[in-house]
Amino acid sequence: MKKRRKTPPSRRRTALKWLGALVSLMLFFSVCGIYPLLPRQGAEYMRQCAGIAPMEVVKSFYDPTLVGMRTSRIYLMANEDALLLTASRFHPLMGWSGFWKGAVAVKEGLPVQPGYHMVSDRSGKMVYLYGRVDDPNVSTFTCTLTLVSEDGGQEWIPAGTIQKTVGQDALFTAGDGHTYFLFSISLESKEHFLYQAFLSCTDGSGNPILWPGRYQEHSTASFEIQESTSTSILNN
Repeated sequence: MKKRRKTPPSRRRTALKWLGALVSLMLFFSVCGIYPLLPRQGAEYMRQCAGIAPMEVVKSFYDPTLVGMRTSRIYLMANEDALLLTASRFHPLMGWSGFWKGAVAVKEGLPVQPGYHMVSDRSGKMVYLYGRVDDPNVSTFTCTLTLVSEDGGQEWIPAGTIQKTVGQDALFTAGDGHTYFLFSISLESKEHFLYQAFLSCTDGSGNPILWPGRYQEHSTASFEIQESTSTSILNN
């Protein structure tokens, strides 16, 4: 009786076999955190670096405004105690990894929990303003950025104002039932600067919503935006 001659596997079958082995290996690396395959893994890594408890993603998107951000996905994440804005960037050799973050601890009594982070590359500078609306009466809030220093802080010079009004169309409700906002403002490219940000809120009738203060309530809250709270994307 003649022995049946084994036919060698076809090239297609061999290629599929190697492809399956490669996919299995990549999934193993992804689960172990060696080669993250998903952008969410990069965002989770940044959350862990910030020492924040597990969070839910309330919004994620791509923003091609800056050249250095075109291969990145931005995440706004939140839990009851904190907000985190972070970005995850893809690299062929490393997979998805986080490369900047801005975090805010939630404070009781505020109508809005605001935060910001500035990003810059050779194509320009922009600041992301984000937060959670805790007062259900807030209908519109206005953010005004005033450039107050151009020379490293040795002189204080009013040097221009940028204003952004955010209404109901820019607010969104996430799965956790809270209302959030996230928008960006392009900034002038200056070597040394400091922007003063002013936030004011109004209800549906246009009446101001007050912010708590040390001695009395105020119609405006303010904070500084400096280069020390920014990310420079140098390789673009």
